Amino acid sequence: MALMMRNRRPSGSSRAGAGEPILLVHPFMLSHHSWRPVMERLSRGHDVMAVSMPGHYGGPELGWRRSTFAHMVDHIEQEMDRAGWATAHIVGNSLGGWATLELARRGRARTATAIAPAGGWERLAPRDIAMGLTFVAAALASPAFRFTTHLPHQLVPIRRVALKAVAHNPALIHPRDAHHVIRTALGATHPLQVVAACARSIPWELAEIDVPVHLVFAERDLVIPPKRYARFFTDRLPEARVTMLEGIGHCPQVEAPQLVADLVRDTIAASAPRAAAG
Repeated sequence: MALMMRNRRPSGSSRAGAGEPILLVHPFMLSHHSWRPVMERLSRGHDVMAVSMPGHYGGPELGWRRSTFAHMVDHIEQEMDRAGWATAHIVGNSLGGWATLELARRGRARTATAIAPAGGWERLAPRDIAMGLTFVAAALASPAFRFTTHLPHQLVPIRRVALKAVAHNPALIHPRDAHHVIRTALGATHPLQVVAACARSIPWELAEIDVPVHLVFAERDLVIPPKRYARFFTDRLPEARVTMLEGIGHCPQVEAPQLVADLVRDTIAASAPRAAAG
């Protein structure tokens, strides 16, 4: 990728801190970098790792043939195995929220915090197809705008449009994280393959999850509006804790990282009595 020419390949993960493990999983077309401000906060007391999924900036390749969402989750499991983690508190946003629930279904989660989770459909309705086409359009358009990463942000108004997709108030995003959002979105290596792999994975099951689940929805989410998609999860996970983030957009980890860190800590703390009883 000409855009990303550096002295080394982009990292596929980041890790910091010590203590009980927390795994962070990113949204579609972003990467583990999107968790930087949350990792900074959670690593004060926890061993925190964020992983880039296949087909994304820093992640391994993802082929066209026979690739499914399960293959992307397999990679996350492999990273957990390399870290020596049988389980972890898992937190994911959007596509990463879907992965979080799948990892919980596989028995790899101590708790599962799914923020604006994707995958909330049994079959593709017209609105879902429209959303998928939006993802495809973003993937197709990204190569044309890769040169903009070398320009001052004031000269690229389209960046502000892109940031509105992840945050209700982009001004709240730290400049470093705004740069990561743009760089990793434009540098996603196989976004169309990711869309195809996810489409092959419908429908999917939420059964067999027996750990505490925290469903977090963002009121101002333009990508996966909770009014349309939240019920899929709340109906199937009736015992889950549910939080609505008022005035927050699709990726709270970059818009309100302290709020997200606090939610994760609360989820872990609330699970402690259950773990002790078990």
